[in-house]
Amino acid sequence: MSFWGVMRDQMLLPDQSRNVNTGITNRDSTLYINIRTSIPLLTVEMSSSPFVDKPDEAPDDVESPVRSVQRAQSSQKLTSLSTRKMEEEIETLRYQLSTSIDERERDKVRYESSIRELENKVKTEGQRADSLESDQLFLFEKQKEIADTLERAREEFDQERQQMQSSMAELRAKCTDLETQLADQEASARSTTNRLQTQISDVEAERDNFASTFDDLNGQVANLNEQLSAKQKTIVEQAEEIDQLKSTNFNLKHLESQQESADIVRNELKEQVEYIHKLEAQIESQNAQIKRLTEDHQLVEIVREEKAALEVKLRSLQDAQESAASNELLLLQLQQEKQRWASFLEKDDSYSTPEDIVRALMHERVEKAGLLDQLGRAEADSSAERERNEALSKQLEDIRDQLAEAKDQHNNDLDNITRLENQKQLAVKEATMLREQLKSYDDEEKLAKDQYDETKSQRIEELERLLDSSRKELDTISKQLSKKESEITILNSPAKRRRSEDHGDRISESLRKIRGLQVELDRTKVQLAEKTKEIEAYERRVASLEEAGTTRHRILQLRDNPTSRHEAIKASMLKALQKENEALLGKQKATMVPVSTVDRLREEIKELERDVQEQKKSKERLSTVYKKLSTELRQTVYSLLGYQVDPQPNKKVKVKSMFATSEDEVLTFAPDTKSKEKKFILIDDSPYTKQHENLVTFWIKERNDVPSFLSALTLELYDQTTKARRF
Repeated sequence: MSFWGVMRDQMLLPDQSRNVNTGITNRDSTLYINIRTSIPLLTVEMSSSPFVDKPDEAPDDVESPVRSVQRAQSSQKLTSLSTRKMEEEIETLRYQLSTSIDERERDKVRYESSIRELENKVKTEGQRADSLESDQLFLFEKQKEIADTLERAREEFDQERQQMQSSMAELRAKCTDLETQLADQEASARSTTNRLQTQISDVEAERDNFASTFDDLNGQVANLNEQLSAKQKTIVEQAEEIDQLKSTNFNLKHLESQQESADIVRNELKEQVEYIHKLEAQIESQNAQIKRLTEDHQLVEIVREEKAALEVKLRSLQDAQESAASNELLLLQLQQEKQRWASFLEKDDSYSTPEDIVRALMHERVEKAGLLDQLGRAEADSSAERERNEALSKQLEDIRDQLAEAKDQHNNDLDNITRLENQKQLAVKEATMLREQLKSYDDEEKLAKDQYDETKSQRIEELERLLDSSRKELDTISKQLSKKESEITILNSPAKRRRSEDHGDRISESLRKIRGLQVELDRTKVQLAEKTKEIEAYERRVASLEEAGTTRHRILQLRDNPTSRHEAIKASMLKALQKENEALLGKQKATMVPVSTVDRLREEIKELERDVQEQKKSKERLSTVYKKLSTELRQTVYSLLGYQVDPQPNKKVKVKSMFATSEDEVLTFAPDTKSKEKKFILIDDSPYTKQHENLVTFWIKERNDVPSFLSALTLELYDQTTKARRF
């Protein structure tokens, strides 16, 4: 092998294809930067070669073969050293390339995270703007509702104020009338008290007299009652003796021999009869005396009732005097309190009544509460705004730091790009030189085909593949760098800033509107609170006036009044008479019926007649309802099933089809007494059933199925109609 062949083998990279010129032209020339440091060694060796300038021409003075072999061995050593250095540099370049790729990935992740944060910020700002707009709409609607409620409250308040003014005028007029009436009543009460006191003293004296006489009369009545009971006993005994004497007299009539004893008995009977007449006269006189005493007793009771009524009037007058005195004291206290209130007021104050002062105080309290609420809300808003500003300032500083880092990284990337472009230009120049050298190698290869080394060609192919992979990595890096530059330009574009500025202007304008609406809302809240307080005060005043009216115009009723006592006496007397009547009815042996019993029976008969009338009315109502429901049910059955059902009194049912042509075409069903369930059987004694005997035998006699029989009959009758023939 010649020296130039050895040099060509050392110069060519391993794993390179046979067509070297095509491999270099298809490969990116910028990747030859990796072997740039090894080229000066080759150029030094090639500068001494006579084939560098003119490779196709042979030199005039060719050295000897021994010397050329020695020089080839030395050049082999140099090329082996240069290949080792090239491999080391390739490894370092690979490491640098991987580190740069990692840095680009980290920068890419950092840029993407910053872009996401900015997008999230933009989204949050948009959401805030939307929420502010929705809040603004809500506040506008709320303000409308509050304005409507305020208008309604004002109208109601005006109406209530007019009503209150009219009611107050009426109450004032009533108060003046009541005051005049009270004065008149006081004057009349004084005169009546004096007159009543005299009457009471007279009535008490009369009452004492009546009480003493009444006690005497009660004793006499008790004695008379005892005597009357004794006389009644003697009368009963004498009546029994009379009966015995009558029986003996009857026996004596038949005895003629005992005539003398009969005369004696007659004389005794005459005496007994005279004695009985005397006792009856005494009883009548005693009854008259008892009646007179009962009348006197009733008069005494009436006097007692009048005395109780006068005592009640006296108590009411005393109560009226006490209430008048308490009202005078209360009026004095109110006047003193008014003077104390007026002492704190100035001359320029327009407060004529304590109501105006309380209203002004209520207004101040409501305003104070509203101002405190506004202050708390403003403090909360300021603190929230302060925190928001701090967070935004921190975010702005972070963004600025990130932007500075991105700018530095961008500058570094630009420097790297310029450096890579310079290296690309150098590599292009070196590639052209290497192409020329490879042409000379190809020519030498053509001259010395037998001495070609295949290992060197494989080595050249490997280096070509390595350079292809590095070229692809550089392409991806350049694309990522261009993408980052476009993203940075997009982020730094003025359109975004203009959009964010417009968004901020809209937010500030909406905030100003919200503040104005908040102020109006606070003002309306204050007015609403004042109106509600006034309405509550007027309601309390109306309630107090109503209570005063009810207390002034109430009707008194004593627990122990004469009417209730009279009713109690009548009830007790009625119970006693009923008991006595029952006892007399039980003791009476005669067949006569008392009048009270007859009256009671008549009343019971009238009540029974009324009950009978009510039951008749209810029965008539039920019958009408039942008829209505039954007709509706029959119409429903007729429209759905095609049969008119007519119940009969003897529990039979007549069924007529809607396709029947005459009134005689009727089926009669009777309840089946043999079956436990409520079933019906057909009475087949009519000529209409004989017309449809086949259906009767098939459905009723054989299968005992009435609904199927009726359905089959309906179909058969329908087939006989003109409507069916039409189809």
